[in-house]
Amino acid sequence: MSEAALDYMTEEEFVAFELASSDRHEFIDGITRAMAGASIRHNDVALNLAIALRAAAKGTGCKVNIEGVRLKVNSKRHYYPDVVVTCEDPSDTHAHSAPCLIAEVLSPTTTSIDRGEKRLAYMAMPSLRHFLLIDLVVVRELSSSARDDRMRAYGIIWVGLKPRRCNSSRA
Repeated sequence: MSEAALDYMTEEEFVAFELASSDRHEFIDGITRAMAGASIRHNDVALNLAIALRAAAKGTGCKVNIEGVRLKVNSKRHYYPDVVVTCEDPSDTHAHSAPCLIAEVLSPTTTSIDRGEKRLAYMAMPSLRHFLLIDLVVVRELSSSARDDRMRAYGIIWVGLKPRRCNSSRA
């Protein structure tokens, strides 16, 4: 993620700017931060998680979105999580504000932000039940066969679990 910042904006100015922009930006306390592209590996992991979650959510009324959908944490913070699950119809057609699950795929340039700034912001959201960090660097062996094929999984770290339902009767 790039640290390039634009001028200070209000939330309303940011939303208008973001809707008109061909690039994506995060919004942190009035400052925009341009988002960099992800690696193929990062994208594969996020997409595979989204596909698995979408299959699990089938018939529940919950929706799974990947990194192209903005998340309004509050009036001062808007992010683009790698994967988000929500069980409420958003009032905004371009952003969610009541996620049940958020997943971030860690990369060398985003790890400190994802583990710090974003974790704190996400965990303050009342609807959030699960926050998942997926580390692309930590790989562990799960099993091996007689042919010495290795089945590997990315290190998955459950950072937060809140013992309550989403703000929806469908959850």
